[in-house]
Amino acid sequence: MIVLGLNLSHHGAAALVVDSRITAAVTEERLTGQKRCGGVVKSARACLAIAGLPAAAVDAVAIANTNLPLATEGPRATSLRGSLGLRQNARLLRVGHHLAHAASAFLASGQDRALAVVIDGSGSQWADGLELESYYEFSSAGSRLLDRHLCSRAFPYVGIGRMYEAFAEHLGWSWADGGRVMGLAGLGRAERAQCPPVFIEVDGHICANPALLPRHGMPLPLPHFRQPRETVRPEHADLAAAVQTATEAAVTRAVQARLRIYGLRHVAFAGGVALNVCLNRALLDLPETASLFIQPAADDSGTALGAALFASWLLERRRPEFQATAALGRQFDSDEIETILARQTVELHWIWTDDPVVAVVKLLARRQIIGWFQGRSEFGPRALGQRSILADPGDPLAAHRLNMEIKGREWFRPFAPAVTEESADAFFDLPVPSPYMLLNATVGNAWRARLPAVTHADGTARVQTVSQGQNPLFHRLLRRLADLGLPPIALNTSFNGPGQPIVDSPGQAIATFLARGLDALVIGPFVVMAN
Repeated sequence: MIVLGLNLSHHGAAALVVDSRITAAVTEERLTGQKRCGGVVKSARACLAIAGLPAAAVDAVAIANTNLPLATEGPRATSLRGSLGLRQNARLLRVGHHLAHAASAFLASGQDRALAVVIDGSGSQWADGLELESYYEFSSAGSRLLDRHLCSRAFPYVGIGRMYEAFAEHLGWSWADGGRVMGLAGLGRAERAQCPPVFIEVDGHICANPALLPRHGMPLPLPHFRQPRETVRPEHADLAAAVQTATEAAVTRAVQARLRIYGLRHVAFAGGVALNVCLNRALLDLPETASLFIQPAADDSGTALGAALFASWLLERRRPEFQATAALGRQFDSDEIETILARQTVELHWIWTDDPVVAVVKLLARRQIIGWFQGRSEFGPRALGQRSILADPGDPLAAHRLNMEIKGREWFRPFAPAVTEESADAFFDLPVPSPYMLLNATVGNAWRARLPAVTHADGTARVQTVSQGQNPLFHRLLRRLADLGLPPIALNTSFNGPGQPIVDSPGQAIATFLARGLDALVIGPFVVMAN
């Protein structure tokens, strides 16, 4: 059975599950170049092209959206089928926003039985309220809703995710910039912040303190409001630390209580809050947590995958295969890449290399900053070695150059180390693999001064572990560094410029390489240098 999953809210995306196997997943923004855009037509067509299938082959479409009144039959359903070129008898199924998030985590995890946790800004609007926080029990036999926080007239409390978004706005960014708050928190001290309690408990739910945020969309009545281009000051960092500390305490308390109540040991986590790596590490460290799986596309794009997996499970009556990789997007062969290089109007110099790994290692050893474009693009907000910018983690100037010149972002933003899975514990306090860059770890004392570009101000790093089985080319690159007597570590950040989504195509990669002043671009078998 062929099931196409769609996310119809912002951050449009599509995913394809064929015979219970994840075949493709693509976000619309990667194709349009517009960050967090809606729409699904381009991404749906891309998924079908990856699988080599016509639209008419789709048996069912699973729709994850926050607009639950969407009918599965009628004019809008007919229009949706027509816009995608589907058969008019292709079955349409609706999957609630939080259920799609939960399914994306558990059904991709390989866990036998787990507490599926979903926390985000908001989810589906039900008759009795707006989803803010949901807890499900999933097993191979089925799923059931255990508990959820709905915002309604009867219970008008704002949730954890929206409170974090409100602090991002208070600190001068957009609601979607929680990552900046988390990065800034590493420079501050929560106890110095002029901030009342961020959360309160009401009827067993952790809610935003109504004295701070009585309803969605309101500004926080706190000092040290920051204008968007205002200099970041220590009091801003302290406020970020306060909300980060409060969020970790609130979520760990809520999850710990439900693990105990329902006798569960494994956690599957999704929703925008699941991208908070410091929180994720706190959840992993709970004594009640035997294992933790975080969906790599934990943001709203991942609901397309969750809807497809849930519908496949429902219709096929067998559990889909677990997610083995986040590299689920498009791939380009060397002929396609060479054709696009030859069409460039700007003079470029490129050479073919039999082994791009050798070329990259030489460039990194010279402290060059490199665009790395290989294989299928990633699904989700992290670059994991397919569409990455790489640098020497031992270069004390790399982080400054990346932040201020190439990425166009704040000076304090940290960068992630990619390290071979088998060597990770020699450098980082990391008890489990972290293939999707979703766990924080303390950098070993002996290595902090030697890895300045990937060690944050608080001595931690957002680590990506790379295994030979999951990404053999990237793993071989890191191993080659070790062969030269260097740590098997590269600074890995997303291949994009300011305000852009991560590049997906060769044309996007070349344009970003030229516009942002990278030293080199290694794209397929080609090493490209600007004139």
